[in-house]
Amino acid sequence: MQVGSTHTLSPLSVCVCVGCECVSYASVLEATGGLDETPHSEGGHKLGEGGFGEVFYCRLVIRGEEIATAVKVLRKRVSE
Repeated sequence: MQVGSTHTLSPLSVCVCVGCECVSYASVLEATGGLDETPHSEGGHKLGEGGFGEVFYCRLVIRGEEIATAVKVLRKRVSE
């Protein structure tokens, strides 16, 4: 699996792969302040938004090391 890819385990559980390590969706929620939409420049976690979804700043602890990364939350595609 590539860095930053996700694998859906169930509707309420997602495994996010960072390098060779998987972290729980709950860990990602905690590390992004619950997907805090306050801009990062104002002390929040939201870095921006694009055509596919919002991007959040995230600090994860993996194997005892803190890693700064970004998490993109994809929008659900709606058929026209």
